[in-house]
Amino acid sequence: MYVIGGASFLLSITFALGFGFDDIERLSKNTVLTIFTLGIAYVSGYINQEVLSLSPMLTTGRIKNPNTLLKFLYRRFTKSEFKEPNDFEYTSERIKLLKFYKEDELKDFERIIALKHIGSAVGSNWLIASIILLVACFIKKECLIVWIISSYFLFAAIALILLAWIKGMQQYVAMNELLKHMDKKNTPEQQL
Repeated sequence: MYVIGGASFLLSITFALGFGFDDIERLSKNTVLTIFTLGIAYVSGYINQEVLSLSPMLTTGRIKNPNTLLKFLYRRFTKSEFKEPNDFEYTSERIKLLKFYKEDELKDFERIIALKHIGSAVGSNWLIASIILLVACFIKKECLIVWIISSYFLFAAIALILLAWIKGMQQYVAMNELLKHMDKKNTPEQQL
């Protein structure tokens, strides 16, 4: 996901600097340069996500006390109310889950984490790329198609970032439920 987000970011910079699609196509025929660019795209994508996660706009960590909008979106998306999970130390509890459950029992939980990662990695990079493209179009005043594409990227970025927040909320609710279920299976009555 970092490569996709980072490549979008790098392409927006090349456009803003005045390079056209012909220039990019010509450069992409060089295999070494392409591999190097993919490496830069990965690193750029990662850096952009982490930098945006320092702002209140994006989080890659635990979501405590979500605001009213996030609770509303969570309810619309999951068809259930958000209940703040019990407090737990994420890393040690996840290790317990991985030891206790079989891989196929955790696939829905792991899917939530993967979707959160997609939303935060691609969404943050598309947000930055769309802003760069919109500013470049405003300055150049002659790029309607790029204006349309960057407007879509802006809309998609906001949607992906909101979905990352929702998936973050789902992640902790799901983990809390898995831990409760694990505790029930480990009670002395259940072991008899």
